[in-house]
Parts: sequence; structure tokens; C-alpha cells
Amino acid sequence: MQNIFNTDHQQNEKQFLQLLANFKQSELINLQFSFSYQYPQYYLAENPSIALCAIFCFSKQLKTIDMHCTVFIEAADTKALLLALPDSPLAVQEFVERHSLPFIKLNDPIGLTPCHIEKPWGKEIWFSGIEQRGHAFFTATQLCSSKSDQPGIPLPWLLDLLPDSLTSNLNKALVLLKILAPLPDKVFGDLYFEMHQVKQEVYVVTHIDKSAWPDEVGQIRYGFNQVKLQHYATDAEFKQDFSSAVKRYYTVRQQIDQLLDQQKLLANYAVNQAIPVPLMQAWLADLPAALINKERSLRTDVESFIGTKSLRVGDIVVIPCLVPHSLMHGVRTIEFQTPVYERSILYFAQKVLTQSGWDTEAALQKIEVNSIPQPKVHNISNSSDLKIDRIVNYPQFEVFRYELSAQSEFELALAGKYGLIIGISGVVQIEQSSIGCEQACFISCFKSIEQTHHFKSRGDIAAVFLLAAPKISLDV
Repeated sequence: MQNIFNTDHQQNEKQFLQLLANFKQSELINLQFSFSYQYPQYYLAENPSIALCAIFCFSKQLKTIDMHCTVFIEAADTKALLLALPDSPLAVQEFVERHSLPFIKLNDPIGLTPCHIEKPWGKEIWFSGIEQRGHAFFTATQLCSSKSDQPGIPLPWLLDLLPDSLTSNLNKALVLLKILAPLPDKVFGDLYFEMHQVKQEVYVVTHIDKSAWPDEVGQIRYGFNQVKLQHYATDAEFKQDFSSAVKRYYTVRQQIDQLLDQQKLLANYAVNQAIPVPLMQAWLADLPAALINKERSLRTDVESFIGTKSLRVGDIVVIPCLVPHSLMHGVRTIEFQTPVYERSILYFAQKVLTQSGWDTEAALQKIEVNSIPQPKVHNISNSSDLKIDRIVNYPQFEVFRYELSAQSEFELALAGKYGLIIGISGVVQIEQSSIGCEQACFISCFKSIEQTHHFKSRGDIAAVFLLAAPKISLDV
């Protein structure tokens, strides 16, 4: 393969588009080339650079051009191996298979393999996250499975290689798609009671653990107890009493956490490491009973100020800014959010592992204590075969829920923007990729500029899935 380019990573896309334009005008049927470049990993501390190699294959079909790509860490002999490679698509295909590299078709849906981020309350499963703690992967597989064994390309490697072509230059502001998977254990599986000033979130409930909620009706802590609020003359007095209750609880929380930290060190754990619940329960059982009883009493006092909402599978919760919230144990959800790490923790019934102290006082200066109604779902289409609802409409992005009846199909245009899709139930086939429950894919801008995507429900039940995208207009 003769077309090997040593490039500045910021010039890769310009060169790629020029080669694509030339290929369109030429009589060539296939074109193979590669880029060799240094890539600064902006999402890691101190932005360490690595040597990467990207191989592309263009292939003319009837009315379109198939574009395949792989990206991998360049070895000392990579260039020599590529120079010795015959200039043909088959030789490139054999090369990527021999080296177990994913070969991704850029103008089809691309599978997403998530990374798992452990939390004291359970874990988050990131399908589009990119940061110091981890990142998801693009996968070259027809089944976009979260359990795929196929090797993947780290999201930032591919997104930053072709930022405009894939995301309209939103590669560093990708909507964050993840699953929140709290433990079923009471208290241990409850998330932080926190609020956001900028970050916007929406939850879709996918599972209620029956061991935690036998009637399959879970809960989320949401805002404040409106009945209790009515007993106060002013919002300021309510906030003051809540603040005092939190302070009393925090003092006992610190005493317990210091004792538990000693147990962690004795067991060779780091003090800010998440501990398995059975072990934590055993350690708590050895603490003074008076201290445990005091913690329980003060925790009940704090939680008497907090409001709750009941949740069932399929429910949608839109989280407005400045409204504190805490998903509770055993309630599994899909979440879409703006990719901003910003929060204020008001209260948590465990040690917070990622920061020292809470943000209660500062948050109370801005928080809204009165009830805020949930926005209504907006129905876009309600035919016998296809139902489309817009479940959230944020300034940065919107999320749609599709219900496609069994064996039905439709065409969808994404108006030149990328899309993130995750399955809820059933199986939907998009081109050659199939999306089932909690499986996700990414649709780039490439194909959506020129044509629509074909969706078909497989199997005997309806396919239900979510689509998130930057602000777009839908053409169905």
C-alpha cells in the first residue's frame, strides 16, 4: 500500500476529505491509504501523546461510497508492514484481521461498547463517555452488544480523527449516554442527593429490582417534601432547618467514615475505594451500636425534608437545573445528559469518594424548594406501525422514544447531525446492525447528509428504542 501519509493530527480530516473528493471524480473503484500521526490524549492528565495509525478503504458501490476505517497504536514495524502490503481492499482486510483490529464502516451505524465506572452506590455504564476515568469504544460488529468480545477503537481516537464528518465538530461535546445501575441494597444503592446548575439530565426507567421493591414501584428522591414545606412561614426557614439537619448528620457521618477508613487500610483498600456491600455491612456491624442508632435517627430526620416520586418501568424523569435529586436503590435507568462534570452534593448516606465535604450551604443559596412540574411528552407521530414521542427538549439536545410494531419499518433522516441510539425492548435493525435491550450505536453525519437510514423491527414484539441528537429536525 503506497498511500501512507505522515500527518499533523489536526490536518487529518482535511487530507481525508480531499482524497475522498478526488476518489469520487476518478475512475478508481477502490482506494486504500493510511495516516501516521501523534495524537495528544486531551482527556488524560497532562495530555500524553501516542503514535497512532489510521487505515482507510474507499469502495464505490451503486450510488454511494463505502468508507471503512481502523485506528490503532503504531508499532515500530507498522509503516514497513503497510508499505509491503499489496494495494488492494482484500490485502487491507487480511491485515486488520491478522492483527485483530476493528474495521468500521463509517457511513453505517457503529456499535458502542461501554466502559463500567464503579461507584459506592453501584456503577455507571458509559456508552459515549470520554474522560480521565474511562471511555467507551466503537466496535466493528453487526450486533451492537455491550458484551461484545470484539476489539474496539476508543471513542476519542476516531471522533478526533474526523470531527466534522462524524459529529459536525461536536466531538468534544458529545451527548453523554449511560446506564445508571444502583445496587438493590437500601441506603447502599441510593445515589447522591445532588443538584446541577448547568448539566441537564433525563432518565428512562428500564428495570425495578423486585428484591428491593416487591411491588415493582421504585422511587427517586426529587426536590423537597411539599407537605412539610407548608408548615413553614418562609422558604428561608425551611432551608435553614434542612441545613441544620444536614450538619448534624454530617458530623456523625464523618465519625463513621473515619472508623471505616481504618478498616479499609487494615484490609489493604484505599480510603477512597468503593467496598463490596457485604464487607461494608460486616464492618458497620462492629461499630458502636449507639453511633449506628444515632446515624439512623439523624438520617431519617434529613430525609423527612426530601420529596420523592414513584417510578415504574418506562417512566421518564426530566431533571431541571437547581432541583436536587437522588435515584434510589434498585432502580435502573438509561440517562442522557450534557457532557459536563458539575454537581453540588447536598447529602449522601455514605462517604463521598470523589470529593471532600458536601456543598449543602452553597447549593441552598440557589436551590428551588417549591415543586416543579415535569414537562409533558410531546407526541410527533402515532400511526398503527410507529409511535414517536419527544421526551425531552433541551437547548443542547433532544431525545426521542420510538415504538415500532413487529416487522414494521420506516426511513429516518437525521438532517446532517450525529445520533446516539439505545434499545429498550425488542430488536430494531438499522441497515446491517441490530440493536437490542441496552445495546447502543452511533450514527455519524456522513450518511445522514445524503440519505435516510432504514429501520426495521425484528421478531414478534415491538422494538422500542431511544434516539438522542443535537438539535435536529426529523424527517420521517
